[in-house]
Amino acid sequence: MILIRKNIKPDILVTNDIIWTHSYMTYVNDNQAAPDNVMGHYRHPEIRASIENETNSKCAYCESLIKPASFGDVEHILPKKKYPKNIFQWENLTLACEVCNRKYKKEHDNPPLINPYINNPSDHLLSEGPMIISKPNNIMGEVTVTIMGLNRNDLLLRRAEKINSLLSLLNRWESETNPALKEILKIQLCQEADNSKEYSFIVKSFLERMGVIP
Repeated sequence: MILIRKNIKPDILVTNDIIWTHSYMTYVNDNQAAPDNVMGHYRHPEIRASIENETNSKCAYCESLIKPASFGDVEHILPKKKYPKNIFQWENLTLACEVCNRKYKKEHDNPPLINPYINNPSDHLLSEGPMIISKPNNIMGEVTVTIMGLNRNDLLLRRAEKINSLLSLLNRWESETNPALKEILKIQLCQEADNSKEYSFIVKSFLERMGVIP
């Protein structure tokens, strides 16, 4: 999990969010299920494109890439059933994988979890190889790791594969004696820790421990 900077509100929301919310709340206040053509505006292509840009097409919580064939969509930080007035609020929309979205919507504020748009995850979390752990005596970090299942088996496996994929390049960097070539290898390694990359939180921590990143 990394800190995410919110993009500028898309024009489609600037123009329509109040109208869409009013229409949706009409159904909510009447205790009726809103049809998808009323409720589903937050999935508009312009909205999704902006959210994919700000999240680098990664789940905002576990950093898994959301690919065309995988489960993941524009979702709500505060669940729409509990906070219906926020259904089209720009600050309440993000990209999430199916598993994280289900966990986060269930437990997002009781107790409080890390909101990667508000709370810097690095203030609360550490990485030990492929595992993510909370900082000592950090309740928000501990709760987030536990409830969100940030060390579920599939994530541990994919993060371990990510680290293993760097070992060859890391070994070349460590053994290289030519300063110019060593610097090139270092740049290549650092690129893998960029926020645009999958699992950048654990990669950056790994490279820091290896002395690549100061």
